[in-house]
Amino acid sequence: MFLMRFCIPLLAFAWVFSGCGGGDKQPAPSAGESAAPETKSTWPTGPVTIVCADSNGGDTSTFLQALAPAMGKELGVEVSVESVGSAAIVQVGESSDGNTWLGMSDEMLVASRQGQTNVNLADWDFTVVARSPAVISVPSNTRTGKLPNIIRESKREESEISFAASNPGGIWHAKLDVLARATKTTLQLKKFPGVGPSRLAASSGQVTAVVTSIEDQLGDIKAGKLKPLAIIDARPITVPGFGEIPSAADFYPSVEDDPVNRFVGVALPANVSADIKARIGAAIGKALNDQTIKALASKRFWQLDGTTGDQANKQITEAARHREALFASLEKKEEEEL
Repeated sequence: MFLMRFCIPLLAFAWVFSGCGGGDKQPAPSAGESAAPETKSTWPTGPVTIVCADSNGGDTSTFLQALAPAMGKELGVEVSVESVGSAAIVQVGESSDGNTWLGMSDEMLVASRQGQTNVNLADWDFTVVARSPAVISVPSNTRTGKLPNIIRESKREESEISFAASNPGGIWHAKLDVLARATKTTLQLKKFPGVGPSRLAASSGQVTAVVTSIEDQLGDIKAGKLKPLAIIDARPITVPGFGEIPSAADFYPSVEDDPVNRFVGVALPANVSADIKARIGAAIGKALNDQTIKALASKRFWQLDGTTGDQANKQITEAARHREALFASLEKKEEEEL
């Protein structure tokens, strides 16, 4: 039962609405206390470790391992990556020296929902390293070549248009929800257990369209099994051998500003000094110009980002709210079906 798997006490979600991260705000030390010892002249005090809430070979560890050497050059110390799974959140949360970072992804926003660990986003400050845009595709023999045609058909009262987007509540369902909110349309999700089955459902005509990443669909696009209609993101993307896939924002402008994305990034406890966090954010921005990370992003159709500080915190807070609202709507729907 969906409710049994995902319904947890309401207090566990207070973080979603509490605002994200401390930004650059630091409480002044009270009388008798000394300021944090890490300063611009002494940090980094030793090697930096990025502890990933991921397994080796996962998206987060892969991108951060590619970024680590360039980060080392920028900071003048060794930067290493350790993958320990969800325990990383607790492990890094206990550190405040700036030498231990959390390697994280959009999965952190729903960690509580997935029964991993309770997360208060207000305890963290974020930098987004890279994003994986979603693409909506239809079977290659579908006559329509435009996204608005499918949206218009979906608005009909007895429409049979349906979509596959991996697991309910997951990131690709959340990206389908971005499109639903932008178009003010109810888009009917059919449940399939994962990306592979969802892609197969679309290519075999079991659903009208599928939403996953370009990387997931690339083989079927090149083989002529799927025809991409739009990128559910602000920018179009060119796929070699196929051509440019337009942005859904060309048809529905609010897609451009929607904060929900599949992403990888790093997070620091909010009590790390403002100077250290600023230096880390700036170093990541410079390291993203390294040719190794650029080549990886290009090969996998990810977009390098670098958003940091208050802007990143705001985006992630808003994305968490949308993800929570999606879970709540799934719960409500299940209750109505009982």
